[in-house]
Amino acid sequence: MPSGEHFEKMRYVVQMKQITYPNGEKYTRSFIPFDIEGRGHTPNSDIINALLPRIDDEYRILVEKCRNNRISESLDGFFESVADLAVVGEGLMEMLALDIGTDVATIEKALLETRWLKSTTEYIQKESRKAKKIDPIKYAESVRQVTDIFGPAKAMYFFSKNKIPLRKSAVVALRRIANETPKIKTLIKEGKLKLTIAFELPNIEEGEREKIAQKIASAESYEGQRKMLRKMRI
Repeated sequence: MPSGEHFEKMRYVVQMKQITYPNGEKYTRSFIPFDIEGRGHTPNSDIINALLPRIDDEYRILVEKCRNNRISESLDGFFESVADLAVVGEGLMEMLALDIGTDVATIEKALLETRWLKSTTEYIQKESRKAKKIDPIKYAESVRQVTDIFGPAKAMYFFSKNKIPLRKSAVVALRRIANETPKIKTLIKEGKLKLTIAFELPNIEEGEREKIAQKIASAESYEGQRKMLRKMRI
């Protein structure tokens, strides 16, 4: 396990996929999703090689537990185990259904009964109504995880049903923040870079985006950051 500060301090967005090995055997594995727009952060190979096997181990435990226990309880154990490591969402329901021999509807029903989803929903409900988030990164990651698990369309319905006032544009922006670089996430978390300003950072190579974010963060007020962002767009 690398001891780098980024692995210790941030969670990475992870998805589950089934891969076929040369011998024809198929296994579900975790992956860092590739951001085709180049907006997201891709950790280095040392972090990937340390993180993903841990997620895979926890997933294997989840599959085994689901075969012997209630699926909702097993999912709660899984989410608790990976909570400090990664935002595991996309592909989870589909792969779990495949691996335990059931359908996605059964997994979704069990997921809706988890303590994890109930507490996450309550958290998003509470924070979505606050102008200033207690922890904007946790908030963004929570929205990202729910959206990744259910898929964008179903997640928007879920938010609406639970009286969470999130527009599609806000969900898209929060999903981006959840997969930002460690440096930008730290600026946001520490309150140096305003969350809504971070929404509008340019879609450029992450090193250059970090430089811009750091420069904007030097202006302490929201108005000052907004003014600086406008100047950079000219």
